[in-house]
Amino acid sequence: MFEHWTSEKHLATGKYTSLSGSAAKSPPSDPEKWDMKWEDERVQNLLDNIGYSLSLRIVWLGKFLTFFGQLVTQLFKGPYRVRNFVKQMEVVGQQSLVIVLLSAVAIGGAFALQVAGVFSVFKAETLVGGISSLSFSRELASIITGSLLAGRAGSAMTAEIATMRIHEQLDAMEAMGVNPVQYLVIPRVVAATIMTPILTGFFIIASTFGSFLVGTIVFRIDPGVYKANIFFMTQVSDIMQGLQKGTAFGLAYSSICCWYGLGCKGGAKGVGRATTNAVIASLLAMLVIDFIITFLQLG
Repeated sequence: MFEHWTSEKHLATGKYTSLSGSAAKSPPSDPEKWDMKWEDERVQNLLDNIGYSLSLRIVWLGKFLTFFGQLVTQLFKGPYRVRNFVKQMEVVGQQSLVIVLLSAVAIGGAFALQVAGVFSVFKAETLVGGISSLSFSRELASIITGSLLAGRAGSAMTAEIATMRIHEQLDAMEAMGVNPVQYLVIPRVVAATIMTPILTGFFIIASTFGSFLVGTIVFRIDPGVYKANIFFMTQVSDIMQGLQKGTAFGLAYSSICCWYGLGCKGGAKGVGRATTNAVIASLLAMLVIDFIITFLQLG
């Protein structure tokens, strides 16, 4: 480590001390070269840290892809536990429906307020219905629904599986010849993959209803004109684009959350850390997937 020498005052007196108060070493003959060398080391350390962080991300991605390959393999092997599958569909779908609908109505109304406020400058408030419906169908409904489910259902998946890992229940299952991926992960992943696009469809309907209420009550847009613009600007293909994204998001967040649960360690603190990291990784993954799918759909 290079010692950082005090310069101006001590150079004038001929005394040199390090900031740590340790015994002084011989001062450099040229303080400017010393500072340049110290700055070079800081840059090198920064680059080393960036490279180390990048290597950790690459290792993480490789381990996850290995797990995902195992997941796909087990999906076609069986046995299929229908009871577990139905239970997880209830957890992901039915128990999340209320929060999805309430969020959709509120967000749809807020979106209509923002859009109508801008369109009113151009006397084009009647286009609010079509713009809102198109935006939610193509983009907003899927990403918001995926984020809500990752925070609610995904975190529950991670916490439940991580707790079983900490209590060695997964080890007991393996000792009895039961594959934890087949028994725990696959029902959750399949349920999330199916229920997320369904909830996305409900989100599109509820958000459009919320924007309809704001448009017709607050801005006094004719209901017939509002609905006509919705059907004119929003096609079935637009809705299908949103449902495709919802399917991909459901597969992504459920796989990531289950993987973090299986790899949990460190007791109760490790469960909390795994749950937090799983939700963050799921949100980032969905944003990246959203960009890729949008690029492919529009390309």
